Amino acid sequence: MVTIYFGGFKFKFPVEWQEVKPEQAKRLSETRPEQIQDRLAILGGIPSTKYAKFDAPPLLAAYEVVSFIEELPDLVPDTIEPVDIENGWSFLEFETARKIILKHKDELGLALYPVAAIKGQEANFIEYGAKALDAMNAFLEQYKIFDLDEDDDEPSALEEAAGINRLKAFGPYSLLEAIAAKFGKYPAEIEKQPVGWVYTQYHYDKELGRFQNNYAKLKGAGG
Repeated sequence: MVTIYFGGFKFKFPVEWQEVKPEQAKRLSETRPEQIQDRLAILGGIPSTKYAKFDAPPLLAAYEVVSFIEELPDLVPDTIEPVDIENGWSFLEFETARKIILKHKDELGLALYPVAAIKGQEANFIEYGAKALDAMNAFLEQYKIFDLDEDDDEPSALEEAAGINRLKAFGPYSLLEAIAAKFGKYPAEIEKQPVGWVYTQYHYDKELGRFQNNYAKLKGAGG
């Protein structure tokens, strides 16, 4: 911790993630980048914007001390096993985490607590959150999917005119619907399944469809 004099009073601020309490991390994850004074209020107890507004220069100077919160910690404790995203997380949990990460993509440190909270690991948010982010990155790298809305095939003019972009706005729901129809389930049932299984089904069906289309074209070309 470090002591900073602000407005004639002294306040103590953390200088590393290990000094940030879970409740502070939770409140930080609910702030926006421009809410510097409110973040300082959370971390050091200075008055928030709810009670007073301070000039920007001293706020920015004080914020330099705690700007580490925007980054992932360089080192984390090693008291838990690596996080198993593929088999241990449902598709719904994975999607929840993915949206959290996208929300904090420019300040990944603030994603640690809400990601850990998905699995009830609030008290251990630094280690679990960091390991979960690493595991998600490895999972996405393994499956080579970085955007569920992405499609290798560009829509035709006819598809665009028919409104395919409005359909794509539903994102991964179309993926869930397709798998659900295949197994005679509801999409809500599929999203509770392990994300690794869902992604495997997605890839298999996509590759099978590509093979069938290519085979039909080649067979037709061969007469």
